[in-house]
Amino acid sequence: MKALVKERPGPGLSLLDIERPQIKNPDDVLFKVEYCGICVGEVKVYDWSEWAASDSTLELPTVLGHEVAAVVAEVGSGVADFKPGDRITVDVFINCGRCYQCRTGHSNVCANREIYGKRRGSYAEYAVLPERVLCKVPDDISMEEVALLPTGEPGCGGTRRRASAPRPGRCGGSHWLPAYRNYGSSNLGGSKGECCLNRYG
Repeated sequence: MKALVKERPGPGLSLLDIERPQIKNPDDVLFKVEYCGICVGEVKVYDWSEWAASDSTLELPTVLGHEVAAVVAEVGSGVADFKPGDRITVDVFINCGRCYQCRTGHSNVCANREIYGKRRGSYAEYAVLPERVLCKVPDDISMEEVALLPTGEPGCGGTRRRASAPRPGRCGGSHWLPAYRNYGSSNLGGSKGECCLNRYG
């Protein structure tokens, strides 16, 4: 498959043919990337700014890209909440699901947290992630809009304490409004995933 890869320190990216990722674990989900946004972080890595050069979480070579809209292509044998054809986005903060924070419902501060797009990413035709960091999105949001949802994650994070907590194993740590709506929150409105922070002052 085609992928944009940051191969080595220095400006630029490489468009390469790489092996399509495979499902290796029971909770893995393989998804086909429809859209992937360009974040300022990717621009800094592309330019190889001082910020990128000093980023200890960035492991090269890697596929960049974290603001993703995708469709599930295949699921592992232990996946319970996703099936081929589901429209998804991802939690940028990949939690381990095992540490104390994860086990007590605070996966957003996972002790072993990985930032998506630093060691693996979605500037590729396909990608694989565990189901616990995936999030189904409503049909009333276009895939172009879905790719923008991760950009609202930091701002929406402030509302998390007032919203219903996502169920364990699905969208752990995610702060997106569509996810909250899917899990029954009534105090976060909007039909297009807008971040109505004005409701909370």
